Amino acid sequence: MSRMHRIVVLGAIALLALGAQLHAGPFFYAHPEQVDLAKDLNTTVTGGNSPAGVNTYMPNPQTNFGPPIPNPAIYTVDLGSAQPIGQINFTKYNVAGFGASAWTIQRSLVGGADSNWTDVGSGDDSTASLTADAGGATARYVRIRATAFDTNPNNIWVLQHVAVYGAPGQRIAIRDTLNIGGAPSNDTVATISGPNGSGPNRSDGFRINDMSPNDSTFGLNGGDGLGNPSTLPREITYTFDSAYNIKGIRWSVFNGRGPIKDYQVFASLGGGAETLVDTNTTNVPSFLGYDAFDGAFASGIVADKLRIEVTSYGTTDNAFPSEIEVFASAIPEPASVAMIVMAIGASLMSRRRDR
Repeated sequence: MSRMHRIVVLGAIALLALGAQLHAGPFFYAHPEQVDLAKDLNTTVTGGNSPAGVNTYMPNPQTNFGPPIPNPAIYTVDLGSAQPIGQINFTKYNVAGFGASAWTIQRSLVGGADSNWTDVGSGDDSTASLTADAGGATARYVRIRATAFDTNPNNIWVLQHVAVYGAPGQRIAIRDTLNIGGAPSNDTVATISGPNGSGPNRSDGFRINDMSPNDSTFGLNGGDGLGNPSTLPREITYTFDSAYNIKGIRWSVFNGRGPIKDYQVFASLGGGAETLVDTNTTNVPSFLGYDAFDGAFASGIVADKLRIEVTSYGTTDNAFPSEIEVFASAIPEPASVAMIVMAIGASLMSRRRDR
């Protein structure tokens, strides 16, 4: 065996061993029909006076159209790229008189003029959610177009939440702009622990990885939040099905009952020692944009477990995080990496023979 052969083979074996140690994560989400594509970091939204809040997991956000209410009133979601979509949900304001008595949900590949849009569903104000199913059709843009409205003293139409899910049976690749931390979409287990006890997926009356902004167990009357400062520090732990190249997190916190101020993020792999990857010392607003790990935006941190240690609430006596999203990329399978290395080696040897 030539020296070049030995280098290629040994390199492939080393990468296979490394990959086995990492236990590379899956390349696709476990349940595409439960993945909210509208929450992708590349998504942009327009419509009303506060469109971005409606597209988060923050409890009870709202975007108001009016006064006066435009006709038509349109809320648009740009998913950033064309992809198969399934169920589309818009949640209206849960107070009589602030809804739309005639609305249509539409999809489009290119957006723009009304002629570019295809109707997916329509309805009135008789249901809590305004929903339609695109049935796996490929679209980049989704919108709701309302043309008749209920009467209220404020002369406004109000939306509270939007979600655009993947289609059943249409695989969605793991990508570092879309949450892998959701229990429904990716079987992730989250645990909160501290002086007040612990539990999987929920603790103290709220959930942080159920991908719902208005969970019935969450709220000022339905839960105790993280607890008063005497309960600190509180630990929020995410355990993944395997290793991922983790880039950062995003918080959604109950508006007016925060903020979380001081926290640290620790990462570990295979039960090994923890590494401090992120430190925050400023108030987390109601909805925090992407919080990249310190010095790791480009490369990420290879880990199968994250531990977030909250040590301060800032100016308040409690905190109510409703969701913590985790963004990561998949790790190539060992066999795939080895094949790439061997292909490169074969190319190099071919070049040597051609000289």
